[in-house]
Amino acid sequence: MVDSLKIKENQLKGDDKLSSGDSNLLIQDYKNLYSHPGLSADNRSKILVEISSLESNKKRNKIKDLADISRINGEYDNDIKETIYAGGNSPAGFLYGKMAALESKLFRLKDSVRQLEDAGNDSSYQTMELQKVLNEWLDVKQASAIAENYKEGQVPQSDFSAYITTNSKGQIRDIDIRRTEPKSGFYETNGILGGFPIYGKMNEKTPEGKAVFKLGNEKFSAPDYYRMGPGGTFQQAKLVAESQLIRGKRIKRAKSEYYDVNPGNILIENSSSAGDWIQGKDSFYKDLGNGTYEKYLGASKEDLRIDEQSLLTTLPDSVMRSVNERVIKTNDWSQQFQPPMNINVSSPVCPVPVTPTTMPFAAPTGLQESKAPVERSPQTFGGYAAATIGKAKSFLGRLFGSKE
Repeated sequence: MVDSLKIKENQLKGDDKLSSGDSNLLIQDYKNLYSHPGLSADNRSKILVEISSLESNKKRNKIKDLADISRINGEYDNDIKETIYAGGNSPAGFLYGKMAALESKLFRLKDSVRQLEDAGNDSSYQTMELQKVLNEWLDVKQASAIAENYKEGQVPQSDFSAYITTNSKGQIRDIDIRRTEPKSGFYETNGILGGFPIYGKMNEKTPEGKAVFKLGNEKFSAPDYYRMGPGGTFQQAKLVAESQLIRGKRIKRAKSEYYDVNPGNILIENSSSAGDWIQGKDSFYKDLGNGTYEKYLGASKEDLRIDEQSLLTTLPDSVMRSVNERVIKTNDWSQQFQPPMNINVSSPVCPVPVTPTTMPFAAPTGLQESKAPVERSPQTFGGYAAATIGKAKSFLGRLFGSKE
């Protein structure tokens, strides 16, 4: 009977490590077996050893998981994607969500440090990361206060800026609000969003040599060259909102130094259209329209000739799961050019073309044809942010408190 449970344990090991739920299941099975009246004293002793081993491994795995900085960072990155997806065109809303995501990250790092110290392990790296995230949280808190108190027309006084990436339609793909510093590929503009100067990533360069950044229904542009700045430094020309340009005797100039962008005119890139591409963790998806997708495994952007402007890269995990569920055709690109495995044939043989696998697809009940196949997350921005903050409720008040 003990051997049968060992076989069950081997079957449960998916990647040479039992999950917490699998460990709990096996521990309970061993406890139930221990009470069997027909067991010898030797078998009971073996069962106690197995229970002790499972509990010890479970604790070690928990410590390892909590100390896994890359996993914590991955969860944080997805929280930020959710925040942008739900309200990335609102600086105040974005900062509220980013603060909540940082609080959740702080909570996990604090637990990681405690678990490592309780086990007698080195926690110096996690402690440094904890302090780094705490400093970032303090910055976001300060920026959040600026966004909440900003009135349209005010001259920005802080050293925070909004760094924005958009697609060819001017929809926001990515946004971050942080202390102003040079960032490769981003151009300073005369635009203001919620109290923060806008730095935009160039969408295109015109034949005349102008750098263009699109945001909503506005274009910011300027000749793409460097000019002399303070202290002998070189700076890129500031991109100016084209709707605000007025023609002088010789040149065009902006009506004012700053231009408040209306958040209501900006959309978030949160859905694909027929022909668009979506990048997953290990595959690409092509929107076929009508809420269905074609999946490509083992292919690169170059293989599929994907235009960056039609590639969605920042959809959160919850949306990607929905996309994957709607795949009706899967192509394994790595199998397209495999040589034939026929050792009895001495001369070269042309590989047989691999037909893409067609997956059975049942449309969800009530699903209708839509121009925006990727549905928005059912949760509201406030609901998402509140749920995230719930993970770290009262956290900062006890951040460096007792370990109980």
